[in-house]
Amino acid sequence: MVARHRKKTKFREVSFKLTDRQKKALDEYCGANKSTPIKVIKGSIRKIIDGEYSSMLKDNINPNQIDLEDLIRELVIDEDTVEETDTTPQEQEKEISDFPKDLFSY
Repeated sequence: MVARHRKKTKFREVSFKLTDRQKKALDEYCGANKSTPIKVIKGSIRKIIDGEYSSMLKDNINPNQIDLEDLIRELVIDEDTVEETDTTPQEQEKEISDFPKDLFSY
């Protein structure tokens, strides 16, 4: 059998700075989990690339928190549900004038 030639993996160098507090937190996390900073950073990047991170965020959402799409659905008024009002334009002006002109000045 002929051995296949494997394509060489290319690596790119990435550098960034951490504050003293971030470095200390990273070192403490690595010590507690018996890992290295490189493994933690690469693992985090891998989770983001594989799409696990977005699913983790969805799992951490409070069930009482309203979804933006649900909010839009609630705010959009369906024309079938709008009731006709029997108020005159003068009554509508009075209702509007009941509110202060500037809500933030007291």
